[in-house]
Amino acid sequence: MSETATNNKIYDKLTPQRKQLVDIILANLEKGVGLWKQGWLGGAPKSGITGKPYRGINRLFLSAATMEKGYSDNRWVTFNQMEDKGWSFKRNEEGESLGKGAGVAIEFYELRDKETKKPFDRRTLDGMTRAEQEEYMDENVYPIRKYYRVFNGDVIEGIPERVKAERDESGYSKRAEKIIGTWSDTEARIYFGGTEAFYLPEKDEIHVPNREAFFDNQEFYSTTLHEIGHSTGHKSRLNRNLNGGKGTPDYAIEELRAEIASMFIAQDLELTANESHIQNNSAYIQHWKSKITENPNVLFTAIADAEKITKFVMAKENVADNAAVETEEEFMETVSEKAEFDTEAEREVKPTIEEMAANTKVEYYGVYCETDEDDETKYSIFRIAEMGCVKKVGDEYSSREECIKRFKNRSEYVDKTLQEITLRELQDVSTLRYSLQEAEREKKEKIERLSKIEAEKSEVFLPPSEVAGTMLETVATVAVVDMTNRGIDSLTNMDDRDIVERAGRTKHGEKFMSLFNGESPLKSEEQNERSLMSRIIMQTNKPEQIMRIFKASGQFRESKPNSYYEKMLREEIKFVEGLRSKPSLMPATQSGNRNRFSNAKS
Repeated sequence: MSETATNNKIYDKLTPQRKQLVDIILANLEKGVGLWKQGWLGGAPKSGITGKPYRGINRLFLSAATMEKGYSDNRWVTFNQMEDKGWSFKRNEEGESLGKGAGVAIEFYELRDKETKKPFDRRTLDGMTRAEQEEYMDENVYPIRKYYRVFNGDVIEGIPERVKAERDESGYSKRAEKIIGTWSDTEARIYFGGTEAFYLPEKDEIHVPNREAFFDNQEFYSTTLHEIGHSTGHKSRLNRNLNGGKGTPDYAIEELRAEIASMFIAQDLELTANESHIQNNSAYIQHWKSKITENPNVLFTAIADAEKITKFVMAKENVADNAAVETEEEFMETVSEKAEFDTEAEREVKPTIEEMAANTKVEYYGVYCETDEDDETKYSIFRIAEMGCVKKVGDEYSSREECIKRFKNRSEYVDKTLQEITLRELQDVSTLRYSLQEAEREKKEKIERLSKIEAEKSEVFLPPSEVAGTMLETVATVAVVDMTNRGIDSLTNMDDRDIVERAGRTKHGEKFMSLFNGESPLKSEEQNERSLMSRIIMQTNKPEQIMRIFKASGQFRESKPNSYYEKMLREEIKFVEGLRSKPSLMPATQSGNRNRFSNAKS
């Protein structure tokens, strides 16, 4: 452990796992070998059950353990997963279990509801825009760090033999070549030649010496990927501050990000390490050592940034692969359709969203799949619920087939016609069906009101003009508001302006701006007022701010008393809170960001 680190209050507050990682990094820096030794690279740590790679700090925890223990396997499993598979720990010559002391603690965060202190239900976010979700999470949810231990495949008896990627003795990597080529074609152009490797933010260009100038392919890949990492900071990508010149603290921190990202990408591409590249960052070693010693969180922030860089870069490989797969699938689909059907009329046409929404005789459902913290896959059923929402039915199951079977065997669905559709379609059907129901309800109410008016005035002769006026009572004329000294330019508080601009960028932003600018898309003044006020509440829960923004809009009438709008504010806050607290909502990741509010108020 570094003596300097032991006297640091920030270091003292770190978890044991993070302290250990800081100690290893500082020890490597003091020895002059860079951030890590050569043994850290050689395949990203991943789940031995799902194949899903570990990310961020957990990747470094497991990489450090791999280096320390000399493991050759990059697969890790929990004790429960090992038992479920019927595997066991290997034993040494003395008969002692190799699992003793081999567990490595990795961390994850469980989200808790601030009010109930219970695990947060992510389905609460359904129907909110991204901005609304972020605001809700900031105000109502807090994270708790938790841990569980995993064990390396080298100490496990019974785990299948690892399939190792074939390596070219020259170090040539098709995957690395694809990443570099795709990046140059679609992102920052890479120019080869010269004697130095660097990235020019102002021109968005990467310059790397010719391949022949490097000792081997590994050094060429490491250097090129390092510069690609820098280029992700461009404003059109991850938008980091790249203004620091060489020798400045900002530049050194950017080098730290790029260096960690280079390691992560090399692991994902299963490249071998190059000793000269590991040691050639000595110009920054002293600065990194002092900064990490002073504040270890600098390292963890850089790790988080490096993970974002890695995901952004590796997505280029996935995009290229997916494009090829989709093209092949489209071709096979066309061939199979031609073979199966002689004419277009014989094909079974899938009903549209509109047709499914109108067909109440069929019970539509969707299957939701998620992975828990133990990398176990769980399946659950969702069906259409009230007010344009969807609702979870029954328990979760590890088998998709079992999940559907249990759902169909439920007593309330035995005699019904069931049809599976995608979760996105399910949400669309529920939304449209609710809209149709509301339109039908309003139509009936209108007819009832007109019938009542006709009955009340049946004893008096009404001229045609008065009859027409009576029938239009339900579509009241909305007074036009003078927008002088109103609108977004009248807001002097920058936070208020940000709220309006953010709301204008949401999915229903066009409607928000039309209301804010005094237009009247709804039937009455009150409906327009309430609709705008609710939309503002979806962006901020501060009453004073809500009223400032509302009074700057074209819906505010100075002729109405403050008590009128204060009462409306209380009612609309309660309305929005009711939407957000509904338990019968679908997970946000599957909802298509449908805005429940737009259906309820417009």
